[in-house]
Amino acid sequence: MPIDLVTPLFSNNPFKEQGTFTPPAPGVAKPIDVIFEKTESIMAAGIKIQNADTTAIVKTADVGDPVPSGSTLTVRAIVYKIIKGFDDSTGVTTVQLSKN
Repeated sequence: MPIDLVTPLFSNNPFKEQGTFTPPAPGVAKPIDVIFEKTESIMAAGIKIQNADTTAIVKTADVGDPVPSGSTLTVRAIVYKIIKGFDDSTGVTTVQLSKN
């Protein structure tokens, strides 16, 4: 019997929040659990030296593998384009997000 690593990650996790996954048309938006990590640009001496990626951890079953091109994830009322999904083969996918 395989070990379930997904349920413990999303159950009673204080960092879990509600998001909305929308696949490309004619896809239907659906609520999903996400662990969201919003990062900002890295600055040194007032100069932007690196853009840090905004990512979210999601259940692979909620977004598919691979994540369909053109999908979006809405978190905290901001719509992010999913740039790429990284499936870790345990049922969890980290998605790279962009507001642009």
